[in-house]
Amino acid sequence: MYYLGIDWGLNKTGLAVADDELKIATVLGEVETNGLIEKIKELQPEYDFSKIVFGNLNQSEQFAGKENSIIKEQKNKLLTKIKDLGVEVILAEEMLSTKMAQQNLLESGRRMVSKKDNGESAKIILQGWLDSN
Repeated sequence: MYYLGIDWGLNKTGLAVADDELKIATVLGEVETNGLIEKIKELQPEYDFSKIVFGNLNQSEQFAGKENSIIKEQKNKLLTKIKDLGVEVILAEEMLSTKMAQQNLLESGRRMVSKKDNGESAKIILQGWLDSN
């Protein structure tokens, strides 16, 4: 049984995977957000995900504003499409996952980490959920 971790963004979305036995998340990479549903469909036969752990920043949704409501609306539309695939979706808090991802990448000697942090953020979100369950 596998789990898919998602670090959703307006333009790019990071993906990570973990199996139920080892419970160690690994980075799958990133995808253009508008191609996320197709990517999940492409990965589903190989991994047969039982759950999708979707990074959710609850703190930002407490603030009012037009921009935030548009982002929330886009996220909710995407979540509905993912749920329509028939896989259980779990919302997992992702507070500071991007900062931790960038730090991990810097420590491993990578450069231009802000352009490569989506997959690592998905791994952190998924691993955090695995560790707490």
